[in-house]
Amino acid sequence: MSIQPTSSSTWCWIGKLTPPHTLLTSKVRETLLASLRQQPSPPLLLVVAPAGYGKTILLMQWRQELLARPALAHLAWLSLDEADAEPNRFLAYLILALERAGLELGPLSHLAATQSLDAQPLRTLSALLHALSHAEHPITLLLDDYHYVTCIEVDHIVCTLLEQATPRLNLIIASRTRPAWPLARWKTKGWVQEVSAHQLSLSEDETRSILGAHAQTSDVQHIHRTTEGWAVAVQLARLWRESHDGNVYGLGAFCGCVTDVADYLAEQVLGSLSPQCQLFLLETSLLERFNAELADAVRERTDSAQLLSQLSHLDALLMPLDAERQWFRYHGLLRDFWARGWARAKPGASTAPPPIGWRKPAIGYKPWPTP
Repeated sequence: MSIQPTSSSTWCWIGKLTPPHTLLTSKVRETLLASLRQQPSPPLLLVVAPAGYGKTILLMQWRQELLARPALAHLAWLSLDEADAEPNRFLAYLILALERAGLELGPLSHLAATQSLDAQPLRTLSALLHALSHAEHPITLLLDDYHYVTCIEVDHIVCTLLEQATPRLNLIIASRTRPAWPLARWKTKGWVQEVSAHQLSLSEDETRSILGAHAQTSDVQHIHRTTEGWAVAVQLARLWRESHDGNVYGLGAFCGCVTDVADYLAEQVLGSLSPQCQLFLLETSLLERFNAELADAVRERTDSAQLLSQLSHLDALLMPLDAERQWFRYHGLLRDFWARGWARAKPGASTAPPPIGWRKPAIGYKPWPTP
């Protein structure tokens, strides 16, 4: 079913109800897709990884797989943003997405399109569950960028859908952070399958596919080693190769100080962090490996364990080295990025100063070699 914008639904951005358009060369994640095919479809497929690991691409490719199966071809897509943290706005878009997937919703569709839903979101949720219980076929709902929805009420809506609408509704959700849901309890029921940043990391062959068949083996190996399979960094390496600097210096010079990589880290990874977390990353960036106690000693503070907990969603860039998540190391590109922060701290540096409150660690650091 196709929804056309009307005078009563001018608030609605229809583009949120379809996968985003991309012009970048995307590698079909055949290994990941094969793994998804081989396992029974649980009520929730949760994809969690930092920015740039290909979460949206995986959802889009898995959506295409499901569309090819008649029994699973009733799909709803919703890309989320910060405004969707308001429960009734989230419900309105959710209703419009489910209507597109063929769910008969009666008056709910008009109420959603005109932003006239009940002031009590739970009443709307109850009506939605009633409609799902009478669905003629299962529906798969894909929610992209769930990390933008930091709202207890929206979390409650999604949890209720999972627990009460199964098996008429399956959820596929991508997020940069783990949602505050009872995931451990759901896992004991076999309701959850997770895809992590480690699983999303590109193999050397996938890196070669993005760089192109003409890329030299040594360059492919360097990019794969430098990016550690971080998909967006591989894409940026391919684009950088075509730039003036890339032509002059070659892929062997690609690192985290390349402008596009630094800008991406600043905007997409670090920009959403608190100043305290950013400062923590800078103050510990010269350590080869560290735990909370060592970070406290270096920083002359006592809050490192708390800050590491707040940074747990960056585990593909601030990598745990043991199962207990006590020891960590930095992704090489993030290390290169913070090297610029150290350069800015040098006396007489012409670039912008480091973050407010920054000071050189007192003890225990070991500078990284120059890239």
